[in-house]
Amino acid sequence: MNPGKFNRKITFQSMQPVYDADGFQTGTDWTDVKTVYAWPKTLSGREFVAANSDQNSRSERWRIRYTTGLSEDMRIRYGTRFFNITAILQDDELRQTLTCVCEEVIPDASEI
Repeated sequence: MNPGKFNRKITFQSMQPVYDADGFQTGTDWTDVKTVYAWPKTLSGREFVAANSDQNSRSERWRIRYTTGLSEDMRIRYGTRFFNITAILQDDELRQTLTCVCEEVIPDASEI
């Protein structure tokens, strides 16, 4: 494992309830859980049409040092980009690194 390749800082986020001053839940919001250094690798990209609008998606994987407390219902924030996690894989069952397989949905030009 080359530690110099883990040169991008990413943040894992989970959906948490939001409460008002009276203690009532008013909705949900993404909350930072853990920030780590990662090694990115783009897997594929494609364009498709959904709900009468052109969409782009990009599959990417992020390799990180082994850690606990992560799940597939979280997402990854990298700068201003967000990635939905589709799988978290333990590399070679050695508890040294994890690979997070993700999907980034890129807004079309009309949404920017």
